[in-house]
Order: sequence, then structure tokens, then C-alpha cells
Amino acid sequence: MGTKIAHLNEAAEGKGCLGKAADNEPIFILRAQDRFAAVLVRQWAQMLSNVIATEVLSEGAHLSDDQRLHNIAHNSKREAQQKKVAEARALADEMEKWPKQKDPD
Repeated sequence: MGTKIAHLNEAAEGKGCLGKAADNEPIFILRAQDRFAAVLVRQWAQMLSNVIATEVLSEGAHLSDDQRLHNIAHNSKREAQQKKVAEARALADEMEKWPKQKDPD
């Protein structure tokens, strides 16, 4: 999530979304000028947030609340997912500020 140049630089180093993608892997790119982009990014973030919440509720039902909170706070996969949610929401905010909104081309 970020700018075109940032993604290109990361991809050249084998990092980021494009850098990790297989050469023949289908991808989908949303641009800020697409009037649907911010809404779709927010929906994606909410879906991931819902998955995180479901996992939290389903794991450790037998644990005490303190133990469950400890596990939640010290789960690196979940932390990475929560960071992605926050990044997506911030990106959607930036997309909404983009001066030119139009139908996709």
C-alpha cells in the first residue's frame, strides 16, 4: 500500500506485494482516481478486521480473559494483519483526498 514509485522500488528488491508475487500471478491495482477505490480498500480492511476478530474469539475459549488478552497482544501474525488494516484505512483516507475522481478506465 503506497505510491507507484514505492511499489516499483520494493519490487526491484523482491519486497512488498509486487516483489513477492509470482511472475505469472494475477494482481489487481486500484488507483486513487478510481471513484470506487477508497470504498473497496475500506471494505477489504473491514473484511480482514473481521477475520482477526473471529480468530480471536475462536481461539482459546478455554483460557481466562487475561490469558486471552496476553495471547492477542503477543501474536506477531495478528500484529502484522492489524498493521495492514491500519495501512489500508490510511490509504483509503488518502485516496478520498485525491483531487480527480472518475469512473475506472
